[in-house]
Amino acid sequence: MNISHLLLGSAQEFRDLPALARGASPHLSYRDLWRKVAVMSTHLRVRFGLQPGDRVAFAMTNCVEAIEVMYAIWHAGLCAVPMNAKLHAREFAFILENSGAKLCFVTL
Repeated sequence: MNISHLLLGSAQEFRDLPALARGASPHLSYRDLWRKVAVMSTHLRVRFGLQPGDRVAFAMTNCVEAIEVMYAIWHAGLCAVPMNAKLHAREFAFILENSGAKLCFVTL
């Protein structure tokens, strides 16, 4: 079972309810989150040529985009390599060099 299927079930059942929020403001409904995840996962596979099992790193702050990226990675059948966004550059380099990640998402 792919963990992203849990999001699909929620999107089918709770379609128009808020799935993600920025503070007190709704950001995306479950349907819109699923749509965004599906599109992003397609880009990961087609545009970047990633294959099931490939690793994708992400060093992102606690933001709604991090959830979108994580679900897109899972939906594409890829392996997520989460990194704490507060790590030192040497620590990022070590993880990226040793994890086999083929792509990395970051926030500024």
